[in-house]
Amino acid sequence: MFGMLMLENQRRDKLMESMLQQLVQQDTSNSCNVSMMPDFLSKIPTVDGNLTKANVWLKQLKSTKMLHVLPDNYMLDIARTYTLVDGAREWYLTNVSAMNT
Repeated sequence: MFGMLMLENQRRDKLMESMLQQLVQQDTSNSCNVSMMPDFLSKIPTVDGNLTKANVWLKQLKSTKMLHVLPDNYMLDIARTYTLVDGAREWYLTNVSAMNT
């Protein structure tokens, strides 16, 4: 029984070593570059429906989008998910079905 466990552990170790070698030898042109997303949400204020705040909010959304080269659909998701509060959120939820996004 002990001998079988030793053989199984050796087989597993060889398999893991083989898999690691394959990862190291993998062509880097097919690899995916992963980078940290900047914390831009802290720079975008919330908006509650106040017109003055809404203008500042919209300018900050546009500025963040341009600075980080973010697609429109991503910014729309950020805006409606994280920055709309109180009256602005209620307005959005009431009117979302009528919008074409």
